[in-house]
Order: sequence, then C-alpha cells, then structure tokens
Amino acid sequence: MPPALCPLPNSELLLNTIVSGLLSEGRMPAGSVLDAGAHMGRWACYYATAARNRKVWALEPVATNVEHMRSYYVPSLPNLRPMHGALGSEAKTVDSGLRPAGI
Repeated sequence: MPPALCPLPNSELLLNTIVSGLLSEGRMPAGSVLDAGAHMGRWACYYATAARNRKVWALEPVATNVEHMRSYYVPSLPNLRPMHGALGSEAKTVDSGLRPAGI
C-alpha cells in the first residue's frame, strides 16, 4: 500500500485501483507507465509507489506543476520522472516560450 505521501486519489477509483493492482502483482510485462496530463502528480506518485521497479513518466504542460512534482515527490520516488510537455492529435511543435529542465 502506498505511503501517506501518495494515497489513492479520490477520483476514478475503480479504474485506477485495477491498474494499481495489476502493477503491484508483478505479472504485467516490463515497461514504463505514462501519466499524460499529470497535473500535480498525485496519480503518477501513486503509480510510482505501486510499481517501484518501473519508471513512471509524468507528462505535464504546466511548468510549475512539473516543478512541484520534482520537489515534492521525486526525492522519495526516484522512479518518478516529471517532464514538461504535452500530447496532441496532430504532429507539430508548439513553443510555449518555456524550456524544459533536464531530467
């Protein structure tokens, strides 16, 4: 069970409890987890705790949220990798004027 730092968030409980259980039981194929639109990183933190043997990539377009995850969660969860960026329906580059920090 994840520590108090990463309690099970109170939304999408059924889906994410199932995903967390699958990650925890150790029968899923090797690979990473991607939380696209990670916001403040609560789900990414929860998954990183449930699957400490996997990298959990937390993709977030708001730079201050990425910094929050890096400062608040990453010190205890080295498998959590916050990234500044976004996904879209078209292949293109959008320049926000912000530059991602190195991981």
